[in-house]
Amino acid sequence: MSIDDLKKPHESYPRNEDIATIFYKRGWVEGWGTGTLRMIGYCEKNDTPEPEFSEYSSGFAVTFRFKEAMSTVPKSTHALQPALTARQEQILTILGTTNTMSATEIQGRLSSKTSLRTVQADLTTLKNTALVEQIGKGPTTLWKKR
Repeated sequence: MSIDDLKKPHESYPRNEDIATIFYKRGWVEGWGTGTLRMIGYCEKNDTPEPEFSEYSSGFAVTFRFKEAMSTVPKSTHALQPALTARQEQILTILGTTNTMSATEIQGRLSSKTSLRTVQADLTTLKNTALVEQIGKGPTTLWKKR
């Protein structure tokens, strides 16, 4: 089988039965030779260059080229943040007007009547998305915008 044969419907001739079995069980390849066609299809669907197939010695390699380098560090933490509620946005605005504030003080400045427990839950959500910082614990806890 030639490299060009991998780009059209073909029979499957696994060189390493153990690896082929693992890939087959994971659903990454099928027993009748459509795995390479699906790889090409995934690349087309995601607007990335077609994979490069190469043969060497008694081995085989597939190389995927991407439009840009991939990194484990996100380009923007904003893209990873979930959408905020209007109340959470208002809390951020309130915290932006002062250095630190308690949850009770924030509750008093909100435009709509909101329970203290709800304000605390919103502050915890904002803390978990790294938008606010918690200073202290318990009844003396203060909150600060990052």
